[in-house]
Order: sequence, then C-alpha cells, then structure tokens
Amino acid sequence: MILTPARIEVTAGEQFTSSVTVWPAGPRHVVNASAAAGSPVRVEVNGHKVTITGRLGHAGEQLAVHVTVRDDTTETAHDTLLIEATPTHPRATPPAHSPTC
Repeated sequence: MILTPARIEVTAGEQFTSSVTVWPAGPRHVVNASAAAGSPVRVEVNGHKVTITGRLGHAGEQLAVHVTVRDDTTETAHDTLLIEATPTHPRATPPAHSPTC
C-alpha cells in the first residue's frame, strides 16, 4: 500500500486539515484509519481518502495515523502516516531601501 503523501508537515500551533490517498485500493477494499486515543486530531475516511484535522502544539511534535486496507475480513495492507509540526515561519523582512543621490 502506498500513502500519497506518506509524511505531512504542519505549522506548530495552527489548525490544519490534510488529506492522503490510499493506493492501490479497489472497489471491494475498505480503508480504516485511526490515531491514538486522546490525540489532538480527528481522522475521517471517505472511500480511499483519509483526512486529518487538528492542531499540533509544538515544533518537533509528531503524530502517527495508522491506516489499514481490508478485503472483506482479511487485512491486506497497513501503513503509517507521519504528521510532524514544524516551527512557525517568520514573517519576511522587507528589503532595505537604499538612499537615492
């Protein structure tokens, strides 16, 4: 199974919503996904698309979302999506103006 993407970076302290696609998964496959109990995210599955919404508070904080694909009652594949919080991006400093002569 391939998660596209398999790793997501989010800005620490900011609300995010990100999605991944599970591939290959055919019409008879059922996709399930979950994060650990008490995680600061909500995980939703719609067909072969997994959407994660939440907030990671600190840079370097990581969260794993476990994804499985089943064919009837048999697990056919599993993978882990890694979400990592990165530092907030500083505002760009405007260029210095040079004096005109």
